Amino acid sequence: LRSLEEICRDVVDHVSDIVYRLEGEGNIVFISEAIRKYRYDPIALVGNNIFDLDIHRTELESKIIEALR
Repeated sequence: LRSLEEICRDVVDHVSDIVYRLEGEGNIVFISEAIRKYRYDPIALVGNNIFDLDIHRTELESKIIEALR
């Protein structure tokens, strides 16, 4: 049987939504391959602050991000 970690990794690698994990101040610890649709390299983004990225956002997403700052 496949481990839970392998199953989760497979889901994250194949879902079209961007999945990410941040540290407390917004630094990217993990970001999925789906970020490539915005022409970002996920490996290059690790360690950067998510609030510094200029990614197309919906109005709702922008409001959420502003509220988190």
